Amino acid sequence: MSGEGRRKLSRRDFLLLSGAGASLLVVKGYEKLAEGNPNSLDSPLSSVANSLGISGGGTGQNVVLVILDSLRKDCVGAYGNEWMQTPNIDALAADGLRFTRAIPEAMPTIPARRSIHTGTRSIPFRDYAPPKGENVLLYGWQPIPEEQWTLAEILASSGYATMLVSDAAREIKPSYNFQRGFGAFDFIRGQEKDLFQPTWLCLEEKIRNTLMTGNRSNVEGKMRQYFANTAYREGEEDYFAPQVFGRASAWLDGVKDTGNPFFMVIDSFDPHEPWDPPEEYISLYDEGYEGKEPYAPVYGSADYLEEERAAFVGQSPELAYLRK
Repeated sequence: MSGEGRRKLSRRDFLLLSGAGASLLVVKGYEKLAEGNPNSLDSPLSSVANSLGISGGGTGQNVVLVILDSLRKDCVGAYGNEWMQTPNIDALAADGLRFTRAIPEAMPTIPARRSIHTGTRSIPFRDYAPPKGENVLLYGWQPIPEEQWTLAEILASSGYATMLVSDAAREIKPSYNFQRGFGAFDFIRGQEKDLFQPTWLCLEEKIRNTLMTGNRSNVEGKMRQYFANTAYREGEEDYFAPQVFGRASAWLDGVKDTGNPFFMVIDSFDPHEPWDPPEEYISLYDEGYEGKEPYAPVYGSADYLEEERAAFVGQSPELAYLRK
């Protein structure tokens, strides 16, 4: 940040201040944000913005929120893993705050994002109605309730430029509203079972090289759509994570020169399955493996674990590799 009269905050100071503001938000009751005019200086929305050190004069702290779906902390170097290579995350942790007892309010893709964007619990589940076109039927797997304010709406009301870049196929469906409050949003298509490309683009060789365990029809259907969606790939820049962060970087290069504060959410569905990184990164961890590719886990019955038992008597070369 730069500019006359603008408060200087380090990343560490901002995180501490944000944590204090979040505590105040919980104490006061987030539902109260739905009352009154959000653009009024006396509104609850402005009160929360002020508690976070955000003014309406366009001199606030820039905020970049990065969401990485399904990333386990025990797979990150900053949390003690000496095998996995996560140098960029480790560098960020070294220059900021590292939370050791952060407990999420919700775990699945959609309920977790509801909590992240609103600061509001996704339970108890009231008036559950599956969104049109949704095939995941879980309580809380719904759009953001209209009576709840989002962080993007809070910051936009205080003069922030708000931007969202996401490839999370579940939240970009027409029935959802996770773009609320963002003045610009870019949804990158093709992740998982996104109906982005016709499945006839899938190469059968890809299916033959996919490890199918447990619910084969579910895994095959998911991977057939995914391979069709990604048939255009030519280099690493065509993979989803590079697309997401590349698009966000281009926006950051532009917005940093406007002189206005900004809030950007960079939402990467990776490392959620399908697990399909460029070969350069696979080779770091799979030396000696020659079996079919385990792109996706099994959701449902645990009967497929019988295959693991078979591996220990030498009947399954793919799972026998896990013994090493």
